[in-house]
Amino acid sequence: MRKVAALLAFGCFAVAPVVAAPVLYGEAHLSVNKFSQLNDGELRMESHNSLIGLKGSEDLDHGVKFIYKVEFGYDTTERNNDTTNASTDNAATFTDRDQWLGFASQEWGVIRLGTVSTGYKSSGAALDPLYNTVFEQRGYLGMQSSLHAGNGVDGGRSTNTIRIDTIARQGFKFTGSYSLGEQQGNTQALGVRYERNALKFNIDYLNSRSKSATALKFGVGYAVTPQFRLSFQHEGADNVLFDGGVDVERHAADLGSIDTVYKVDMSYIMGNSAWVLAYGVQSGYSRSYLLAWNYKFSSKTDIYAGYGNKGFDRQGIKSDAIFAFGLRHKF
Repeated sequence: MRKVAALLAFGCFAVAPVVAAPVLYGEAHLSVNKFSQLNDGELRMESHNSLIGLKGSEDLDHGVKFIYKVEFGYDTTERNNDTTNASTDNAATFTDRDQWLGFASQEWGVIRLGTVSTGYKSSGAALDPLYNTVFEQRGYLGMQSSLHAGNGVDGGRSTNTIRIDTIARQGFKFTGSYSLGEQQGNTQALGVRYERNALKFNIDYLNSRSKSATALKFGVGYAVTPQFRLSFQHEGADNVLFDGGVDVERHAADLGSIDTVYKVDMSYIMGNSAWVLAYGVQSGYSRSYLLAWNYKFSSKTDIYAGYGNKGFDRQGIKSDAIFAFGLRHKF
């Protein structure tokens, strides 16, 4: 009887789905910044996209996996709801980030449902050598549009969204998403990616029914040598999609309509160091340039420093310079 029970137990274990243990991961990131105009020119310490999350998978039938991710952002420089320091805004330091469920297959690709980073955002991140730093192109310097940042059906992290990514064939892959606006109108997006050898490019299209607006983006990256890399990106849209990233509080009286955003950058790698030079334009609003240095102690720990300048096309608005030093560690 014991042998029969043992055989049955072994059989159940052998056919049961293989569940991978959840993986705990995250990033701690802070910087010391000084703007010439923003924040009244104060020297500040800030957190940038520090995060913690869990992700995992379960093997199902026919080569399909169930996958999931639950991720939160946190602040490395402030306490949660700190009431002892009058200079803080008492906002919670934990915020929602990507949180989704889905399925993956080596035959057809990946489908995710929930709060998902959009394909539009992902392709821009792939062409930004300083992504998720103070100097990231979607940030204050405005070298990429506001569609790469923010939340909601038209944000870079899109809520109530279904996203599909095909597997790569001959270097090409496709991405599509549908975001439920919940009485505000839905948003659809399509993208094409190509990556082979030293070349990669993307085309992204977005249609927002809630704002009756569309956007079209083209980007290309090329490694001239393993050390020297170039990238270019051009975005065009109905201005209601791009104006969301403008600092309305500072510039409300002089707010322009942004319908074009483009950037060009180059990076040169020397050992563990990389130098980045970038220039970007928000048509009718601002022009920015950047020089930064990044050093990798390891694949998980790096530091960076740099100078950026944002000049405004509106009369009476002073240009803003930024000096920053950052440190981050992934775990």
